[in-house]
Amino acid sequence: MGGSPKRGPGREEVRRLGLVVFGALFLLLFVGFAIAEGLGDPDIPSDSIAVVEDIPSDAAAPFDQPYENCKGEKVEQDLGEITDAEFDCSFEQVVAGSGKEAPKPGSKEFGELQETTVSSMLETIWIQGMAAERGLSVNKDEIAKELEKLKEQNFKKTGEFETFMKTSKYTKQDVDERVKIQILSTKIQEELGEEAGTPDKSEIEEFYNAAVADQFTVAPSRNVRVLVVKEQADAEKAKAALEKDDSEDSWKAVIKKYGESGAQAEKGGLQENVSEEQFSGAVGKQIYTAPVGKVEGPTKYLTAGYVVFEVEKINPEKVQPLSEAEAQIKSQLQQQSQEAVFNRFVTGFQSLWKSRSFCADGYIVEKCSNFQSDGRSAEADPACFEADPKAPPEACPAPVNQAKPTLPGAVSIVTPTGQPLAQRPRPAGLEETEGSAPFGGALPPGAVPTSP
Repeated sequence: MGGSPKRGPGREEVRRLGLVVFGALFLLLFVGFAIAEGLGDPDIPSDSIAVVEDIPSDAAAPFDQPYENCKGEKVEQDLGEITDAEFDCSFEQVVAGSGKEAPKPGSKEFGELQETTVSSMLETIWIQGMAAERGLSVNKDEIAKELEKLKEQNFKKTGEFETFMKTSKYTKQDVDERVKIQILSTKIQEELGEEAGTPDKSEIEEFYNAAVADQFTVAPSRNVRVLVVKEQADAEKAKAALEKDDSEDSWKAVIKKYGESGAQAEKGGLQENVSEEQFSGAVGKQIYTAPVGKVEGPTKYLTAGYVVFEVEKINPEKVQPLSEAEAQIKSQLQQQSQEAVFNRFVTGFQSLWKSRSFCADGYIVEKCSNFQSDGRSAEADPACFEADPKAPPEACPAPVNQAKPTLPGAVSIVTPTGQPLAQRPRPAGLEETEGSAPFGGALPPGAVPTSP
């Protein structure tokens, strides 16, 4: 596996370039999906840990010539096979990127890093193979140009890139390959964006008409001067002073004298665009029925004290016209379409390439076709799966996959995926009684037909 990486300069450089090269798109391409088992297992050479079938012959270009690996060995590029030597080099890079010493073989930490290494290597092969099948390619000039851009963005001083290469255990081939993958990922994303298309005028108008009340209408509001006073007697005195002079300067002076918060005085207690919901109970109702220019109160307000207020301006409901909302709607519809295309793409991509990937014993991960799941969630507390679990029921997953139907009537052009309505077990402590509806819920009148 190679020796443990030494701590030293360049750790930040390793982290920065790692973030750039394995960025958001690279991660998005490989979110987990439940995939059906593959067909028969092919033979895996004794000096390899995995094979990937049906790789296009030009997928490795422009790196299909012999290259020097991290051990200084000249090897042939073969995307269809992950050799022991390739795995050892990649494992050292993963350990170096973790910022920790190499864990002991057999430990939990060692197994996690090994799984990360195998998964990452398979993903690298999958992207290159899939890009080749879509007719996408990268040449050396594109790689060199992108690498120079990354150097300029992430390495400001002379020698920083060389330090990164050394501390990360990367060879020139490794860096070029990662830049190649980033370029291919961008090209795939751009191609998927084109497949999503652009919404036409009728789609934009349909969306606007469906969403105008919720997204493009500003509810009526009021600009109100508000004073909160702890004691009712002081509130009465404050109101009397404001009834004599309700100018802004007078509001500021009265708030400084009677108010609970000095910060209120800065703007003379003015609060703009106040909705009825902002003040609960009687205060909110009074604010929304009071005339403009009249000092009102004092009114008891929760535990804060007493409120004296004056409505300065009524702001009527405002509807944003389609001409102003069109650009926003177009962008929103385009994003929805792109997400739908991308989700379909990822599902098919994962299923296809997992079915082509086979791993040797000791290296089998979820991305291998010969992986057999034990049905246990990796995020769940291990105690959930004991004979007499001590973990609380709410911390453990359901014994079967939860169905997540959509609330009837919730699907529309505004909410294309609808509102999820997850199925869940009866809440703890809620007992079902004889004659009650399933899960303790009462059936509404008329739900069960009666005989005539």
